[in-house]
Amino acid sequence: MTEHRCVVCPQLRLGEPRHYERAHVCEGCRARLSALLVEVGDNTALLPRELLRGASHEQRVSGSREAPLPFKVDALDLLMPAHAGTVHDAHGDQTGYLSVATVLDAWARDWCQVRDRSERRPIPAVSELVVWLGNRTEWACDHHPAVDEYAAELHGLARVLRGIVEPGDPRPQRCEGVPCRACDLLCLYRVTDGTGDVECRNPACRTVYRADEYHRWVALVAASARTPRMETAS
Repeated sequence: MTEHRCVVCPQLRLGEPRHYERAHVCEGCRARLSALLVEVGDNTALLPRELLRGASHEQRVSGSREAPLPFKVDALDLLMPAHAGTVHDAHGDQTGYLSVATVLDAWARDWCQVRDRSERRPIPAVSELVVWLGNRTEWACDHHPAVDEYAAELHGLARVLRGIVEPGDPRPQRCEGVPCRACDLLCLYRVTDGTGDVECRNPACRTVYRADEYHRWVALVAASARTPRMETAS
């Protein structure tokens, strides 16, 4: 029997590739790609704040012959508008970072061509691209011949953004193993405002659970997971 192993696991640095249940990509990596895309969108929205922090820091630094730029250059690079053209940098010639919009827009263009369904591409804004790509992630996992390259670029983009967004800020905590009741994706996060509320960070869903609603939902999920085992035992 031929073993089919996930092509995305190595790109997300998950160690030995796991067997996949559907073509090309295992269920865990499908959920991780959706979550990474949401994270990239959320952290991109925080970059303007990092520009301001960079400005206040540079204004206090002295001792250099050249006046420092009054902002974080990396954050500015990542915030630039999308531009068309090849975005891959196989020879290491790229100076600075490609903008988030450029990377995501390039994949949207590519997916439109591969799908060949006469679709309208989204406007090249990060928020719009995140929703558009998110709605087609399952298709890409099943059918796109370079879904491993997409995973690698998305993983790299998420890593760069994590390094720029100020560390130490409270981050939403992921609710491991609990699917969203509305969209069934593993994209539930506990918000950081102290209320205990939980939000689905799938851009096409964004369902919010009050703390008591979430606890009831977890109990239902747990009960559903136990039922097959109890029936087998009997």
